[in-house]
Amino acid sequence: MIETIELDLPILHKGQEELYAQRQQLNAVRCGRRWGKTKFLERLAADGVMKGWQVGIFTPENKQ
Repeated sequence: MIETIELDLPILHKGQEELYAQRQQLNAVRCGRRWGKTKFLERLAADGVMKGWQVGIFTPENKQ
């Protein structure tokens, strides 16, 4: 039995769409506050999950 899961993916703004289109295996991104880094990461993780990959997200704490 195949289980169906619905995901509501975040809508990306123009800058995020450009970065998404140009992504590679390893990426370094420099962007400021409120750019949408978390939403962008959620989108990348969801893409990996939909491909059947195991995905983990690791981020530093705010104080770091």
